[in-house]
Amino acid sequence: MRRMPLLVLAIALVLALAGCGEDKPTKKLGTLGDDTETSATPDPPTATPDAGTTRFDDQGHEAIRGHIDATTEDEKAVADAWMSYWQSRADSYAGAKVDTDLGRYATGTAVTDVVKYVAMLRSRKLTTVGDSKYDVSDIAIKGDNATLSSCATNKSLDQYADGTPAEQPVPAFAVKGVLAQEGGAWRVVSATVRNVPSCR
Repeated sequence: MRRMPLLVLAIALVLALAGCGEDKPTKKLGTLGDDTETSATPDPPTATPDAGTTRFDDQGHEAIRGHIDATTEDEKAVADAWMSYWQSRADSYAGAKVDTDLGRYATGTAVTDVVKYVAMLRSRKLTTVGDSKYDVSDIAIKGDNATLSSCATNKSLDQYADGTPAEQPVPAFAVKGVLAQEGGAWRVVSATVRNVPSCR
């Protein structure tokens, strides 16, 4: 008599599982609290990617986009080149080896500054860890030349292999950037630090 209920239970389980395999129409998910499939008025594109998409910490070595004050396509291209330069610079310092892509984003003293700093890191057996976030403003373009102002919120630090800090932290610094357009691409010519340890 006990076998019958188990058999019924097994059949019910098989039928339930078979029902799960049916194709059901799907609905695209909208924004939270939105019952429509698509928004009638999409959000306008922003000039600045959300800085919150990249974690800001004292590990790793990311150059994070902060507030980018760029409206035209040319200004955005200048800001993109600036950010690419700082990421390549951070990659160079993190490995104490000049990043192979540095020449794509920089020329002139912007390159030699990185090369010299990497040489110093190697001689002292140091690397740089931690992220920095860069705000960009006052982009001015004249022909093939551009200038900008940048404020960095800094969590990067030079350290020894055992993690011992080799310097005092610098919480912020202001930078004046000069860029030039070469072969249709913007490259950083110089990045001159103006104020430490703040952007004021």
